[in-house]
Amino acid sequence: MTPRHIALALLVVLIWGVNFVVIHEGLEGVPPLLFAAIRFSCIVPFVAVVPRPKVAWRDLAPVGLLMSAGQFGFLYSAMAAGLASGMASLILQAQALFTVVFAAALLKERPKAIQLVGMGVALAGLVLVASGRSGATPLVGVMLCLAGALSWGAGNVAARRGAGASGLGLTVWGSLFVPLPLFALSFLIEGPNRMVEGLHHFGGAAVASTAYTVVLASLVGYTIWNGLMGHYRLRTSHRSLCSCRSSASSPGGCFSGRCRLSRRSPEERCFCSVLRSSSSAPGIWDERPAFRFRCDW
Repeated sequence: MTPRHIALALLVVLIWGVNFVVIHEGLEGVPPLLFAAIRFSCIVPFVAVVPRPKVAWRDLAPVGLLMSAGQFGFLYSAMAAGLASGMASLILQAQALFTVVFAAALLKERPKAIQLVGMGVALAGLVLVASGRSGATPLVGVMLCLAGALSWGAGNVAARRGAGASGLGLTVWGSLFVPLPLFALSFLIEGPNRMVEGLHHFGGAAVASTAYTVVLASLVGYTIWNGLMGHYRLRTSHRSLCSCRSSASSPGGCFSGRCRLSRRSPEERCFCSVLRSSSSAPGIWDERPAFRFRCDW
């Protein structure tokens, strides 16, 4: 990767790392699916100023449904179920495993032997934290977060179908497919009464959280990320993103007091070390561009 792209990847690490803590603070009193629907409803108006990418609707829809609706619907629900922001940031990085699997199956990007070893170790860590979690880490939260990681991994592959498209355009126009499904799920699962109550409690923290997630996490973060997805092979880009685990855990521990390593069970501490080791394995980087992807940076 070029120094400029490395710097951009590190910027995404910082933005998305803090993002978990921001989401956690904004969820107070607001149903998770409703909160996610409001977030992406605030992105939709940007279609008036952002040109539509030259991507077929059938290719644009999966980006929004998988990378946005699926990932954040599950993530917000996991954190509302009691999953701490730092642990959510770690578990969500299972998207790297799913991305490599989907890329190998659909795009024929075969992983290297060292990557397969790292994936196996990380998968063992996921099983370990799910089976030996502490009482502060609910199983339902772990499973919901893993579902979000699965959706994100599939969305990464879907974004690759937008060859030559603008990363910002994919993010904004893909959001057209997000609010309606999330509002519908909120109505069916959370119920109209909770939706009304959530809107009533939509205070300053929720507004600030939405502003951060819309402007920085979505518009800035995913513009860069979708660009890297197209410019480099998927195994290169997800290696950079794995750094989000420490970026999210540190602010989580400082601001919420819920994510410090000392407060985790031995299994959770082991999982953190496993994920760090596996995602830092040599041989992950692959600087051969798959195709050129126009980035509005």
